[in-house]
Amino acid sequence: MASPRSPKGPICGSEGVFIPGWFGIRREDIDFGERIILSDFGESFNPHISPKFSLKTLPLLHTPEARFSDEPLFFAADIWTLACTIWEIAGYRPLFEAFFATADRITAEQVEVLGILPPEWWEKWSRRLDWFNEEDKLILKPEMSARRAFDQRFEYSIQEPRAKAGLETMTEKERRAFEVMLRSMLIYWPNERATAQQVLHSEWMKDWGQPALEQSWSISTKEL
Repeated sequence: MASPRSPKGPICGSEGVFIPGWFGIRREDIDFGERIILSDFGESFNPHISPKFSLKTLPLLHTPEARFSDEPLFFAADIWTLACTIWEIAGYRPLFEAFFATADRITAEQVEVLGILPPEWWEKWSRRLDWFNEEDKLILKPEMSARRAFDQRFEYSIQEPRAKAGLETMTEKERRAFEVMLRSMLIYWPNERATAQQVLHSEWMKDWGQPALEQSWSISTKEL
């Protein structure tokens, strides 16, 4: 249910920031000193107690091991989802895009951005030749106007929309740190993917992410 109350003013742009909702508490009663927790990726379970082999998250957020590995999912799947979420918060479009998000289309998007899957997963993908030729090059389809690797998507999804909206774009230094962090979170092998602690101590999180969060707290507190 939409809240009848309106915020006093946006802190990071006037469009596409959040979906208003009523959560049974007035804005004046919210304590901005509390910790903010990113949650609700679609389901919650303890992999030590309840092993899972599939995800209930949105298909575009599915980690590749959910499709190709025979091992139960672990916390590394959340790190993959978090990386996709951080990208979308930072920019205007999702990292992996598909109007009709079939499993094959999503895998093709992941490979286009991150490179070829590990050999055993690559061989396990029965329809890979519908998307990639024998030289492992993407076969462009009518709905795919051009190849878009990580760098192209960064410009298209983050830098260009920010510039068009009159917002500050990432410097080259921040961009490099941002990419290093995200790539560490999007490693195909789950046991090689960054942990939550490693993400929190990454260069981008320490030098840009956390300072921006603290600044937003300061602005929000002053407005109350």
